[in-house]
Parts: sequence; C-alpha cells; structure tokens
Amino acid sequence: MEEKMLLAPLAVSPQPIIELEYQQMLHQVLGVAARADLFTYLAEPRTLAEICAEKTWRESFTALFLQILELSGFVVVSNGAYEDSTMARAYLCSESYLCLWECLQLDFEPGGFARNIAALLENGKTMPQRVLLHWEPSRLRRLGAYAITGNLRETIAAIDLRGDERILDLGGGHALYSLALLEKYPQLAITVQDLPAVIPLAKKNAARFSALDRLHFIESDFIEEELAAGYDRILCFNILSGRERSAIILPKVYRALKPGGRVILKTRLEDCEDTLEGALDKLRWFSFGRGNVESSAYWLGLLSDMGFSKTSVLARLGSSGLLEGRKI
Repeated sequence: MEEKMLLAPLAVSPQPIIELEYQQMLHQVLGVAARADLFTYLAEPRTLAEICAEKTWRESFTALFLQILELSGFVVVSNGAYEDSTMARAYLCSESYLCLWECLQLDFEPGGFARNIAALLENGKTMPQRVLLHWEPSRLRRLGAYAITGNLRETIAAIDLRGDERILDLGGGHALYSLALLEKYPQLAITVQDLPAVIPLAKKNAARFSALDRLHFIESDFIEEELAAGYDRILCFNILSGRERSAIILPKVYRALKPGGRVILKTRLEDCEDTLEGALDKLRWFSFGRGNVESSAYWLGLLSDMGFSKTSVLARLGSSGLLEGRKI
C-alpha cells in the first residue's frame, strides 16, 4: 500500500496492530505484578508509601506501575489506598483456586521489557542503562512508520507557518513531518538538517512524495557544528532527550533564528494525558534507560532560561507535546 498524501486518512487503519502492541506491554506489566504476588498482597488496602516500604520498591516507578494497573482495571484506588480489583483477586491472586497468572508467561531475559520493569521497581537493583540510539536507515524507517500511523496529522494541524519563509527541520531524519508541512503549505520550502548517514532516506521520502524541488538538505552533525542563521522557524522534533543535549542544541537554535523567529519542540511530557497508552509509553521509555521525562513546566522554563519569550504549549498529543518559544 503506497500512500501519496501524508495528511489524508490512511486507506487501512493500523489500529488493530497498535492495540496489540499495547496489549503486549500490559501483558508484561501484569506478569511482573503477578510474579511479585502483588494481587495477593493488595487483598488489603495499602498506600503507596506502605507498598514501597514493604516491597522495597522505588516510589516514582511504583506510582507509574500502579497507575497502569488502575487504568487497566486490575487495581482500584480509594482515599489514597490501593487494592486489587474483583477480577484481579479472582484470577491473579496466588491464593485463588481460579488463579491464571502462570498463563502470563514472561521473557525475563536480560534487557527484556519485563526484566527492566522489575529493575525499575526494586530498590538496590541496577537501573536499565540508556540505549545508545543508532540512526541507521532501518530504525528511521520504523520511526517514520510510527509517525504516520501515530499523531503526525495532529502535530501538523497544531502548527501555523503562515508568514514564514525559511524553515529548518533540525534532526529531521525521515523528513516526514517536513513533507506533511509542505503538503499543508504548497508554497513553502523547508530545509532538513541531519547526519550524512540519514539524509539519503530523507531524499528517498522526498522523491516518494514528489517534493525534491521544495525540500532542501544539509548534511552535518548539529551537536558538533554551528547552525546557519536567519531562520523564521526551527523544528526540534524528538531530538532533545536529556538535559545535556538540550543545553547544547537550544542555544544554537536561538542564535540561528531571526529576531521574532520561533522554535517548536516536540518531546515526551511527564504531565501527559492520564491514559493507559500514555502511561505504558512512559514505562517503556524508562524501562530502556532513555532518561527522564520532563513536565511541560520544565520545558517552558528551559525555553525562558535560554532567552525565548511568549512560551506556550501548542498541543498535547498522547504522551508527547508541542511547545513553542519566540526569539526576542
């Protein structure tokens, strides 16, 4: 199936496959909870502090873990105390004659999702180490597919580029966000700047969507090198993971913008929507050692500290958000 328009509805919905992905993650969470005999333990209500003290679990990750169990209907919360639901008590409590928890076969191999969840929870266990991201074309193609089947359309709908002339998509990778913006703004041209190993995929996508004449490319390591100046808008989509990286990139972005120019960040937010999918996304992020997930207030404050004014949240998109700041 070849899609010719990025902003058009997909010809075939990917929702059944996306739901399977979240079901698989929930399966692993339930397995870790059952393996720790959490549902027998929560036959009596217990507070978060009591659970962490008695289980020797880390509080921040335990709160997220319990939120997932609550949102999925396996735990109930009343007056700050957690208790297993009727369903969990019947089928996941080790003392129940109907216990089915051994059906939740887990892969506890080192580096696996379930093993990493357990490491996040337990005090004294080594936290999962950050996975170094290798930006080879196969990974970028997957990220592009996730964007198209995810919130790409909502992202583009929240962005207003009217009046802008010079746009930089910094670390634009697969270039699909830029290509969708070109579809929305037919008279616009955009520059994608990324590593030399990445640009061939961006060019291939530009050819696929007949936009080679409107999408320009700069091959460079923007961590090591300075950016060209004079942009009206710079997009920083999913490239600011980690405080050290942000401290390197954002001052360069500020210098590269015209006075009155704007930066738009897309990043994961700690204060995302309280949905099961959002909570699972956060747990997956933590479980593979990918660093902190900051709040929208943190990002707005960081933009202000870097000299940007009129900072705002443009949109909340599941577990991510779009934020904007203007160069004074």
